[in-house]
Amino acid sequence: MAATTSPESYAPSTCPVDLFFDLDLALTTEEKPASGNPSPDSYVSGMPWDLSAAGICTVCMEEFGAGRGAKRMPCCHVYHDTCISTWLVIDRSCPLCRLPITF
Repeated sequence: MAATTSPESYAPSTCPVDLFFDLDLALTTEEKPASGNPSPDSYVSGMPWDLSAAGICTVCMEEFGAGRGAKRMPCCHVYHDTCISTWLVIDRSCPLCRLPITF
């Protein structure tokens, strides 16, 4: 029998939510990164790991692997390291809440 977690054990989120964000628009918008700026890979390598990430990466829609973990953005959203690196090449903001990322 699988263990269940009670709703009372979840802490309320402190992450901001943008109710007007359009994921379809974000995925179809192509932006070129400015030349001379650091690479997204170097920015992502400095982001903290979240080894307890559960659920799916909203960039690739795949589950976080056991023990692999995920990278935590400043806005508290988590993604696979390769997924968020690829995303930041296209758009320098969080895929979910659109928090601008500067590096």
